Amino acid sequence: MRQLKELVLYTRVFYRFAGWRVPMLVLLALVSGLLDVVGIVALLPLLQVAMGETTDNATSQAALHVMTTLGIPTEFKSMALIIVAIFLAKGTFVFAQSFWTIHAITTVRKNIQTRLAKSIGDASFTFYTDQNTGHMINVLTNETRRFSSGLKVFSQVLLGLIYIVIYVPTILTLQFNLALTLVVATLVVFVVARPLIEKTRLLSIRASEENSALAAELIQFVHAIPYLKATATLPNLRRRVRERVKKMASLDLRMGLRTAILGGFKEPVAVAVLILYILVEVEIGGGSLANVAVVALLLYRLLNQTLGLPASFQRINQLTGSIDFVVDFTRDVTKAVEQDGPNVIDSVDADIVFSNVRFDRGEQNILRNINLKIEHQKTIGIVGESGAGKTTFFNLLTGLLDPSEGEITVDGQDYRTLARASLRRMIGYVPQDPVIINDTIANNICLYAGDPETPECREKIIAAARAANCEFFLQNTPDGLDTMVGDRGMRLSGGQRQRIAIARELFKDPHLLIFDEATSALDGQSEAYVQDSIDRLHGERTIVIIAHRLSTMRRCDWLHVFDGGTVIEQGSFSELYDKPASTFRRMCEQQGVRPLDAAQNG
Repeated sequence: MRQLKELVLYTRVFYRFAGWRVPMLVLLALVSGLLDVVGIVALLPLLQVAMGETTDNATSQAALHVMTTLGIPTEFKSMALIIVAIFLAKGTFVFAQSFWTIHAITTVRKNIQTRLAKSIGDASFTFYTDQNTGHMINVLTNETRRFSSGLKVFSQVLLGLIYIVIYVPTILTLQFNLALTLVVATLVVFVVARPLIEKTRLLSIRASEENSALAAELIQFVHAIPYLKATATLPNLRRRVRERVKKMASLDLRMGLRTAILGGFKEPVAVAVLILYILVEVEIGGGSLANVAVVALLLYRLLNQTLGLPASFQRINQLTGSIDFVVDFTRDVTKAVEQDGPNVIDSVDADIVFSNVRFDRGEQNILRNINLKIEHQKTIGIVGESGAGKTTFFNLLTGLLDPSEGEITVDGQDYRTLARASLRRMIGYVPQDPVIINDTIANNICLYAGDPETPECREKIIAAARAANCEFFLQNTPDGLDTMVGDRGMRLSGGQRQRIAIARELFKDPHLLIFDEATSALDGQSEAYVQDSIDRLHGERTIVIIAHRLSTMRRCDWLHVFDGGTVIEQGSFSELYDKPASTFRRMCEQQGVRPLDAAQNG
């Protein structure tokens, strides 16, 4: 039976993420179910005494024997107090089970999100570049929430099954034929409901896929609003988002309709069966009213659980897409963990050497025959047109990628043998589009490595800001270092964002500082400020400048010119410029750039 296989699968999945909390849920449900049955069965001798009926029924005799053995008087008041105590105990366990379910749900969600966030951070760079950002955000937020809520539905299914396992033998003891009829009826209900449940499972998978697509489009929509508004193209993307939202709403409505169908018929069927049973037993069979009342109560409880199971399976199938997404993504991101070496380094105070380095992406060659040296405390320029391989070189230099062939060494140690985190702690990186968070300038500089309110951290932030030429524009901000910068630094100019990014890296005090097209999008004045910040660091630490804008390269100690994935020229700025047939000379002439001494004399 498909539902049974799915139940086993979900049990394994939730046990994997919730651990011992699942057996605890089962135990609490089992105890509360047993207390419920004991309390209801104990009503039989109580009602028989109250109605003046004989208590020669086997069940009544067993209940009275237990009371006598425990030294409890078998009078009406004593039996009534015992039953009240039993249901009070049951209520306590029901409360414990409900609270434990909520606790398990919140704990599982917290654990999944923190585990996935850590795993994404630990995954290889290639895994990240192959992922859709919207999909990752959707899994981390919406799908993990739905997954954890699936634990609640799963606990309801377990509760229903446990109650059925307890109630059916009890009713078998009291009314054998009735119990068999109910078992057959339950199977019929599942057969009838199966098409609805299966369709919902497929709709759930589609809904999760649409959620990921919607998340990706919403991210693009929000980030592109300034451009879209400025160019009056906002309606185009808004229309696309609206269509995606409508599709999601349609899927949710179709799943909800199927759940409503299964949930709506449960109580009418249960009441109809109950009335039919009472009619047959009392009007036709002339059975004991006390016995009929107890069996009717058990029957109603059992019918609620039995007829509720298809609806519970329906609800859990509504979450199938989320469960599959979380399980699959967890498996994939865990497999993609970045390979790390055992050697920890605490400084980069030696040359970094590329020896016969080659890098392929699939069958496509990106870099080949890279043999170069980044000398300690020298400023090295990496030059080349777009597509020359500069970005891949950066990824190799920072250890984000490993060479397909050859090796990269620092102080004689192959990158592959290094603990990558220890290497990257020594690296500062200023990209063309720096990461700016919606917080104060101070927090953007220290990036939560300390509390900006403490004197020690504040002094370090001020020193980094001063070294990055931030002082002048900080004087013109409303609150200085405590000024809020807006989402992605929208309240700052491009040059101000870039100088804050430089200050952040100087706060970190790296041994190797990389500027990747750091001035390519800046105006002349902003470029001058940033260039001055770079020049101040000359000779104090190892600097690598990656750019196609050659005006930033004139103070470099050594240049490597990339073209077609390999180094075609290297030397100082003047040496390369003095070669009329060199690619570097041609690039300089195209940009109107000359060596510093020639520019000053001209």
